Parts: sequence; structure tokens; C-alpha cells
Amino acid sequence: MEHCTALIDILDEVFASATIDEWRDRLRTFSGVWDVNQTPQEVVDDPQARANSFVAAGEEPGPPLTAVTSPVQFDHVAMTTVPRAPEHGQHTEEVLLEHGYSWDDISALKDEGAIL
Repeated sequence: MEHCTALIDILDEVFASATIDEWRDRLRTFSGVWDVNQTPQEVVDDPQARANSFVAAGEEPGPPLTAVTSPVQFDHVAMTTVPRAPEHGQHTEEVLLEHGYSWDDISALKDEGAIL
């Protein structure tokens, strides 16, 4: 721990001496576990992440969406789509009805601008 900062500087210099592709080639026969720290977009485009279903398409309708899924797969079932968040006010009427509001109450709230 005493020399960790100096060690980080040395490792930064060593890793900066080659491209990622060159490091992949050099570490191809390495028996330990390693990988490149990827950005979210790089994960979405990664062939192995796609092959293991670690990315999924967003549910329709809506603009195209690809998202990183949870790496946890229960019963070896991969997530094939990512649910979208509800639209603003999408469930307002349903929730108010469940809590005893009538359609007349809901119309009045809409007229007052209290809800969508």
C-alpha cells in the first residue's frame, strides 16, 4: 500500500505502450481472468455480451432501445426484452379508480389541471 500510487503510474505507462488489440493478442494465452473495462455502448456492441443475452431490445412501442440486462439469469433464462418505464400519467386513472375515485372525480381533477 505504501507504493500503490507509484505502482499505478508504472502500470499506466506499461498499458499505454500498446493498443487494446495488441494487449488482447499478448494476453490471449494468459490463464487468469482479464478484460477491457467497457463503456455502456461498447457492452451493447460486444459480440460476447450479445451471445450471452446480456443486452436486450426495449419493448415496443417507442424509439429503438438496446440496454444492458442484469447478468443474473434464473433457471438459465435470459431476458429477451427490457420493459420500458410507463409514460407520464399512464396509470393515473387506474390508480385513482383503485383508490375509490369515480370517473366524475377524475374528470374534475383533469379539468382543474391536477392530473393529465
